[in-house]
Amino acid sequence: WLRSLYFLGQENNLDANDLYDALPTDLSGVLGDTLENNWRREMVDAKLEDRKPELFRAIRKTFMWSFIYYSCWGLIAMCLR
Repeated sequence: WLRSLYFLGQENNLDANDLYDALPTDLSGVLGDTLENNWRREMVDAKLEDRKPELFRAIRKTFMWSFIYYSCWGLIAMCLR
């Protein structure tokens, strides 16, 4: 799909209608809400454990599984080359 988009962009200027819609799980509202919930949990956990809350922990909880999933597919693609 990226190749066809590249060739389309060579012929004409791209606009928003030329792009695919994002998956529902990738919308900023969904991801923002998930990150906010994980940050709130991190603040509660940090208070219970008497430490400073770490934003990285909330980000890791939010994106860890999708990062692992896509990394595995990338590794498989590299191995098949």
